[in-house]
Amino acid sequence: MTDQDRNTRFAAPYVNAGNDVVLSLVPAGVRRILDVGCGGGDNARELRATHLGVEIVGLTHSDEEVAIARPHLDAIHVVDLDRGLTDAALEAWGAPFDLLLFSHVLEHMIDPLAVLRRCLTRLQPGGYVVIAVPNVLEWRTRAKFLGGSFVYTEHGILDRTHMRFFTYETAPDELVAPIAGLTLLERRPRGSVPLGPLRRVVAARGLWSAIDRAGLRWRPNLFSREAAMLARWDGASAQ
Repeated sequence: MTDQDRNTRFAAPYVNAGNDVVLSLVPAGVRRILDVGCGGGDNARELRATHLGVEIVGLTHSDEEVAIARPHLDAIHVVDLDRGLTDAALEAWGAPFDLLLFSHVLEHMIDPLAVLRRCLTRLQPGGYVVIAVPNVLEWRTRAKFLGGSFVYTEHGILDRTHMRFFTYETAPDELVAPIAGLTLLERRPRGSVPLGPLRRVVAARGLWSAIDRAGLRWRPNLFSREAAMLARWDGASAQ
């Protein structure tokens, strides 16, 4: 992949309202967070509101995102996660962290495990890792596949910048289990059940919310759009 290809792949800044299921997995008491692929700083903004006194360092791919995210971070660094995680770059992030946050970034990496292993060298023993990746087998994508369609989009599960695909069931096996010393503590889904016109009935909000919760408990690999995971790091060698 050429530098021009990479610049095209990561051209647009990533801005949203923050990921509530990811934020719900951040343990109380964390003091120093590395937000890997911080985008516009949306998760950092929400974390500051709920974890008072937390220090957050962000990593991004572009100067454009730096300008957007800077107000929500204590420090921010531009780095090529696929190729730029040198010893010098890692040292520049400062003291070790007690939480690493990867919210919808690892699916964009050529070698997600290599990125995880390098970042783990900056995590305190006993620290935490929060990871969220899309579930490619969510029901909407399955319907497309059954209809014979596999077309990349500008965003979402089939985002054209995604290099790897995961499911709710396989994400822990692909991203946590292969790393010695990293232990899965919890996994949470976020998504919905196809209810059609019922969703337009405001008075039925309680009913369809209950159906969504039941569906996610029953078949998360079908109804969840993402897998959000919390893992603990015991300090074993990440190399």
